[in-house]
Amino acid sequence: MKKLLLLILPLSLFTSSHAQEQYEINFYPGTGAYIETIHTPEAHWAVFQNMIWKIDRVTNELNTYHISKLITNLEQFAYRNFTDAIALEDGRALFFTSGSHYLFFEDGQFRIETNSQLFYPVIHAYEEGQLTMSISHGSKVATFDLATEYLAVEDLAGNPTDYARRIIHIDNEGYHWIMSNQDGLRRYKDGVAETITDTLYKVDPPNFFHRFTTDDQLALWWDNDNIYALHNSEWTVIDLLPFDMFIYRSECTPDNTLLLYGARKVLECRVENGQVKLEDISDQYSPLALASIQLSSPGEELQLFYQKSTQELWQQQARELPQKIGQLSLAPIYHYFVQQDDQGRIWCLSAEEPFLLVDDQWTGMAEIFPANMDRIVGLLMLDDYQPLVLQLASNFQSNLQLYDNGQWQLLYPEELNSFAPPLNYQRLYKSDIGDIWALDVAAGFSLFQNRQRFDFRTTDFFPSPLFINDLYENGEGQLLISSDLGLYILQENGNYEFRSFEDLGVEISNTFINAARFDENGAWWFGSGLYVYRYQNNELLQFPVIDNPELFSVTVSGIFPLASDDVWVTFGSHDQSFGHFNGQSWSYFASQDYDLPLSYVQSVVKEPNSNIYWASGLNGLFKITIGDDHLPEISVEDYAYTVFPNPSCCTFTVEWEQVAGEVILSLSNVLGQPVRELLKRSTAAGTYRHTFNRYGLDSGTYFLQIKEGDRTKTIPLIIH
Repeated sequence: MKKLLLLILPLSLFTSSHAQEQYEINFYPGTGAYIETIHTPEAHWAVFQNMIWKIDRVTNELNTYHISKLITNLEQFAYRNFTDAIALEDGRALFFTSGSHYLFFEDGQFRIETNSQLFYPVIHAYEEGQLTMSISHGSKVATFDLATEYLAVEDLAGNPTDYARRIIHIDNEGYHWIMSNQDGLRRYKDGVAETITDTLYKVDPPNFFHRFTTDDQLALWWDNDNIYALHNSEWTVIDLLPFDMFIYRSECTPDNTLLLYGARKVLECRVENGQVKLEDISDQYSPLALASIQLSSPGEELQLFYQKSTQELWQQQARELPQKIGQLSLAPIYHYFVQQDDQGRIWCLSAEEPFLLVDDQWTGMAEIFPANMDRIVGLLMLDDYQPLVLQLASNFQSNLQLYDNGQWQLLYPEELNSFAPPLNYQRLYKSDIGDIWALDVAAGFSLFQNRQRFDFRTTDFFPSPLFINDLYENGEGQLLISSDLGLYILQENGNYEFRSFEDLGVEISNTFINAARFDENGAWWFGSGLYVYRYQNNELLQFPVIDNPELFSVTVSGIFPLASDDVWVTFGSHDQSFGHFNGQSWSYFASQDYDLPLSYVQSVVKEPNSNIYWASGLNGLFKITIGDDHLPEISVEDYAYTVFPNPSCCTFTVEWEQVAGEVILSLSNVLGQPVRELLKRSTAAGTYRHTFNRYGLDSGTYFLQIKEGDRTKTIPLIIH
């Protein structure tokens, strides 16, 4: 190992001032998984994991209620979500959470109550003012009296020594269906037991991922590989892999068929001539309905849709085209994290498709990502606007897909004769020399180079198990590997150097460090306790201690270095707080300061040439603006810029307001490739309107951009 020359730069290089910067935070809450829609006389209620929507039946006015605003005990927020809801005859709506809360909406407001026994409740039956529910993930059954709000809890029927038994259903005859590892699937009523089936499949925990028809004749369970259908005590196992989809939600139709929804696919399961049939019926849906959740009650002419791909609310009436009635200020559904591509564009990676930030709105890229391209966890834009995505497939194995000449293709799959366990990637990198790296944090990494794939497993060349935090190829034939044990420098010949934290002169309070990564220049950043370090070219830079008294005895748990004078950190504490270093001092802000759930932050990126940052967390996205000193004197929003009709079938009209000078109107596709320059001319100040023909433009989404001096603004334009 080479002898290290370490220079620890003195703290005096930084000022000791601790003045707080001014932060403005806009919260774009994440809805979480869709649960169901209930209907009261005054409103439709769409219930999601983290949010409730109230849509007025008369005005279509939308009100959203995020769980962090309803339940303010943020310390335990990560363990809470809505689990079930019901509309009552008196017009009230009742909502249950996993964290022992229930909410009555009555007289125009929520009343929040708590019962410690109501842990993860699910409603199974409603009769004569009483709800019969499963609680504690189905391990107990409870009766909730709506008049007294008294909860009576009782043990499940069946063998009490079998702690795996769960209640999953109450049928129309009042039987409790209980699934047990020892006894199979049975139903119980008044002490009488009937065996449904002795055979069980991968349906644990059984209250997840299952659905019964209203007439109790068909029941479905599913995992990533198969659908398990139960009819007349007989199982039918259907291979899900040929459909190439992950099931996000299910629905029972009035004619007792079951619908299973993927990101942009729908499967129908039904009983036909005594046999269970499964069919892909996606072609029966319009693109809007297929990408949406229907929010109106069955049989009503008015239909309200939540179009997930563009975060919009649409309505559709019989024999009329759908109309957009609102823009939703929400994070893309099932959001993962935000990242920036080489062109400076900001993306939000989501379980359904990548979303691109366009004029402060998230626009889905469903058009270039087919229906089986859900759960994208990494994205790179290669030369010529080619997207390369890291996809978590339906069997939870990851693969790389490249978009080339209008087609998606698997990027150099692993050899079939390989006997080593497959690498399952979580992160994707592109080096300055064009190499592609894919990282499995627990097992190794792969290099994609010159149309070949080279796998490297940590057990092949490192002497001890390690967890890899990050990779960086420095262009000198070296691969830098950030691990929980220290820094590895891997040479092209396979030799490596190891530099532990102790070698760097840093005392680590525990064995493992997770807050460690490389910046775009190859500097290695890591945190220990309340210190942040940067190591590069044998020099170790120690930043000022994070000495906020409110952060006593906590440690840096996440680090996001954008530059030496622009560093963001999160802390391993229940405070859910951020720290920001501006080159001189640290500033702090926490959930309680802004009444926001700043928990489990996964990424931070900065908009180019601005003081605006985007951060992704467990509960949504955060737009953070620091101060107002660098805001432009003239804002784009001060000038009108619209396009109508949008969507358009034939022609579209652009109206804009400008100061004197040159103006350029242009169209690009969803990849950012230039498609057409619509207009370029110099004009006097004023308001202008121009109509264009869509001739030669295929149906799809385009970006209509106006450039005028230093100002640009972009609007998504849909051609159908």
